[in-house]
Amino acid sequence: MNMKLFQLFLVFMFAFYSTINAQEVKAKRLKTNKTQEHVNVSGTNLFLKIPEGFEKSVTCSGWNNKTGSSIVISKRTKSLTDASDEIDQRLISSGYDIKSEQKKQVLLNGDEAIYFEIKNGTKEKVFLLIKVNNITFIVEGFCGESVKKNKSVKKAVLSAFIEKLN
Repeated sequence: MNMKLFQLFLVFMFAFYSTINAQEVKAKRLKTNKTQEHVNVSGTNLFLKIPEGFEKSVTCSGWNNKTGSSIVISKRTKSLTDASDEIDQRLISSGYDIKSEQKKQVLLNGDEAIYFEIKNGTKEKVFLLIKVNNITFIVEGFCGESVKKNKSVKKAVLSAFIEKLN
């Protein structure tokens, strides 16, 4: 009798942990679809939905608005980890406190990616690093104003779509 109870307990625990693990994996997958609202980042196969009020930047690859928020895109021929470490060093030198638990490993449409948000007083940044083949795209959102605009910057960063090249 005790052996049957033990076996039943093991079956229950296996089913319980399998459900938890399946939910964790599902939570780490992001899916975006390219829509007519997506705008191509010049010279790349990356597309974003740009928030209202943002204009193409003349100083970098990206967009900004009149109140200081921006979305900047860059490419590196580095691994996700190396690109992430590069960003960490830049943020630390600017006074941000980096915690590894802030970074979330995700799959964006099947591609490896890292997503994180970080604050320093009233300054807030949002990052999405996406590894496609041997290129790491860095989508950086800087939120320089109201919570409503911060949400639009985050939404734009998370709208990233990479068109697969043949």
